[in-house]
Amino acid sequence: MKNEDLKDTLVIPTLNEYEAMKEIMPFIKKEWYDELIVVDGGSTDGTVDYCRENGYPVIIQEGKGLPLALGKAFKLFKNNIFDMLEGLFLFSNIKHNDKYKYIPSDIGLCP
Repeated sequence: MKNEDLKDTLVIPTLNEYEAMKEIMPFIKKEWYDELIVVDGGSTDGTVDYCRENGYPVIIQEGKGLPLALGKAFKLFKNNIFDMLEGLFLFSNIKHNDKYKYIPSDIGLCP
């Protein structure tokens, strides 16, 4: 597979991350990803409204917890690279032959 064939999905699982999203999202450049999926676990602090107001697609997960959020995102993502921004770290997963391989990314975001 050629590098130009690689497309990236950035997944951001959230649960009451309004303040963090306001701080971090302005620094996330659209050219870093081809698809963005925000999976919200039932926020009550305005996280979902913030995302929608700023044009970030939001999926509301069924149930609670990070495993369910990631399961939802895995079912929806369309590209061959799966990056997750969760907390302060970005993790990459590369889809190859229908298997997922966990690879810590070189990219980290710290305040």
